[in-house]
Amino acid sequence: MTDRTPAQLAGDAAEAIRLLTHATGPRPGPAWENPDDAYEVIRSLAASAFGLIQPLEQVSHLLYDLQSAGRIVSTDGKQETESQVLSTRSALRQARVHAESLGGSLRDALTAAGALALAETETDRPRI
Repeated sequence: MTDRTPAQLAGDAAEAIRLLTHATGPRPGPAWENPDDAYEVIRSLAASAFGLIQPLEQVSHLLYDLQSAGRIVSTDGKQETESQVLSTRSALRQARVHAESLGGSLRDALTAAGALALAETETDRPRI
């Protein structure tokens, strides 16, 4: 376990993705020069996408439990609390579907990328 809160851990994950965006940018460096590097990033991103499913469900359950216990209220003045919780949970269910789809697409990309290798000589390079 960790002494960090779920909100802090989610923030850490967002920061890691931000850093990854910079590390894979236009001038990435020596750790980003061959298909094996791409393969490892895709593998980790697929695991992350599938890993989102459970926390999304757990956030939804938390909101349901809090609403059922009468411990939360809607503050926007537009919707009743129950309706606000239902809207939130519906959006989280949709996010779960997208996470599953993203994970599946990344798994497919991983399979395809697994057959790629860096050309070692000029004759290894494909003709375009």
